[in-house]
Order: sequence, then structure tokens, then C-alpha cells
Amino acid sequence: MKHQVQVIKNADQPAFAVLNWEDYQQLLQLAGISEQKHPTESEAVKPAISAETLRAIRESKGLSVSVLAREAGISPSYYEMIETGRRLASEANRRAIARGLKCSVEDIIFSETT
Repeated sequence: MKHQVQVIKNADQPAFAVLNWEDYQQLLQLAGISEQKHPTESEAVKPAISAETLRAIRESKGLSVSVLAREAGISPSYYEMIETGRRLASEANRRAIARGLKCSVEDIIFSETT
């Protein structure tokens, strides 16, 4: 079976590799890491980035969705899903978005009380 991998580039350099779940599980096994399971709905995580804050910061800097996404090295559609709260941003994506916004990661993270 041929493994399918999607390579995502940033500035024409490979930045991320996306592979199917089964191949990922095989890699974990080969690396001696215990199996990662799909999160259930009961394990839902509160979004880490405030959509309102994120959008306000982006707009205050005069950046479009596509420009900020390019700066962060993610697709505009994925960034838009993060900004609207439909997707959770990983820690790496939060740092990349903060870097694109030229602000601190803490400026775009929900506090525990909100």
C-alpha cells in the first residue's frame, strides 16, 4: 500500500507533512509511542483563541485573512475556521499567528475565566 502524504510549504520550503490516521498510528508504533485516540465529544476542548480578539487584532493591523494566513504558513480557509471558532489552533499555529500579527501569544489566548 502506498502512503499518501500532503506536504505543506512555507516560503517554498517544506513546513508540514499531513498523513492519514492509520499511517500516523503506524509511525507512533514504530517510534515506541503509545497510540493516540480520537477525542470524543465529551473531551471537547474550549477554543484557545478568542475569535473576537483575533479578528480585532488582525483588522487593527490592516491585515486580510489571506495575508495573515500566508504569514502564519497556513491556508486562508483554515485560518478563517480558526478565527470563527470552527477549528482549534495548535500551539504551533497560535505562535505562527501571533508572529504574523506581531503580538504575543498571550494577547490572543482566552483566559480561563472567559
